[in-house]
Amino acid sequence: MEYITCLVLAYFKEKKANYSISELSELLGYDNARVEDLLYRMIANGLLHYVDNLLVVSQKGLTFLISRNYEDVNMQCEEYVMPHICPDKALPQDAPYVPKGFSKKYKG
Repeated sequence: MEYITCLVLAYFKEKKANYSISELSELLGYDNARVEDLLYRMIANGLLHYVDNLLVVSQKGLTFLISRNYEDVNMQCEEYVMPHICPDKALPQDAPYVPKGFSKKYKG
């Protein structure tokens, strides 16, 4: 959970006033209810706080990032961006999934 906390703090640090809860939800792969719960806990722990009705990283949150060497995390890095599924290429749900090269590995 510490890693997710660092990613959320890095997101708010990078985006500042241009954050979007739905974008954060998509980046983390969480539903909105889980993101709201996570944000609520981070506010309660003092890692995030409100300034002019916007969530910002608190001094405690910055210290949290620095102490774990995450102060330079860039959320736009391809490592953190989840690939999207193209609905045109998706298999039907009732079709069996066979991984590529499966027939070569299985000789039974």
